[in-house]
Amino acid sequence: MLTVQIMIIMKTNLTIKNLNQITMKRYWENELLGPRAQKVMKNDKEIFQQGDQDDRSHNHEHLEDQKQPVQEKPKSNAPLEIHCLDANTDEDDNLEGDFVAQNFHYYKEYCQLYYANTILTTRLQQLLNEKQELQFKLNRLESNKRKHEEALGMTFDIAEEKRKRHRRTATEIARHYRCPIEDCPKSYGSEGSLNQHIKLKHPEFYQQMSAANPSLPGINDSKRGGDSTVNDGHSHHGHDDGDTYGDRSDDSDQSDDVHDDESYSQRQGGGPNGGYNNRGHQIGAR
Repeated sequence: MLTVQIMIIMKTNLTIKNLNQITMKRYWENELLGPRAQKVMKNDKEIFQQGDQDDRSHNHEHLEDQKQPVQEKPKSNAPLEIHCLDANTDEDDNLEGDFVAQNFHYYKEYCQLYYANTILTTRLQQLLNEKQELQFKLNRLESNKRKHEEALGMTFDIAEEKRKRHRRTATEIARHYRCPIEDCPKSYGSEGSLNQHIKLKHPEFYQQMSAANPSLPGINDSKRGGDSTVNDGHSHHGHDDGDTYGDRSDDSDQSDDVHDDESYSQRQGGGPNGGYNNRGHQIGAR
């Protein structure tokens, strides 16, 4: 309570002091300066206040100029905008759907070709890799084959060997059957061919052979057509005694159809009434 009272007394004293100062100020203005001085002071005060207001307004305008203008957001009708947006979206979707529907077959074919191209490209790369691997293996096998052939001294190609044997000429065929006549240089690859030669070239010796051994190969071949190798005068000449192709022409070794004389027909065993030559062709009577 005492504290409150003291505070009240202090506030009262301050108030009285302020009132006294104001009263003394007015007194001195009225008494010392007079009415004219009061008017001048009043005008100065108004001028000062007017200048202060002008400064404030200027500063306020300067601050407003520095501020960025704020654009007011125009009023919008949100429900209407949303409705229009939905309508435009639906229209775009409809157009896209129509385009896809019209070009369905195009898209389908394009997709099929795309995936087919991808698959084929992958498969092609696999085949190229396999081709390189197979080529490497083939080269390795060929190299090993040549090494083995060189080591063995022979080839593994049986078919090629057969073709080589079939392509052999008459000079490459071994002729182990020589003509027993001293002056005859002929030799043949089989006993039957030799007997046919003796029958055609050496009839006297042939008669002796047939009388001694009628079952010799080539003795009766004239009735079965004979051995064609004997009648080839160009490919079966003997070469062991220095004969070469073209050195001698064995015209009598040719088939009997080129001979027209009766004696040659009779020598073949046909007699005057005809017979068979060494190729099995019947020779008629002249």
